[in-house]
Amino acid sequence: MNHIPHEVAPPQDGRTAPETAPQGKPRHSLGTWLALAFSLLSIFLTVLLVEVIDVAATREVEASIGNGPARPGRAGRR
Repeated sequence: MNHIPHEVAPPQDGRTAPETAPQGKPRHSLGTWLALAFSLLSIFLTVLLVEVIDVAATREVEASIGNGPARPGRAGRR
């Protein structure tokens, strides 16, 4: 069976259909914009959190390496 898609008639008052913009491109709904904003915000906050944790961990490791050999009683032991 051949299915021929039927066209939807435009509104009688001359307006364009709400699904398409004047150039024929689909318009995005509020939900689409909110989903995009939430996704971008999640990615941004994840990168920011990773950087903050990386800086804190690096400082802690540098401090522990610097304090390691100076512990009393550990210099002559093997």
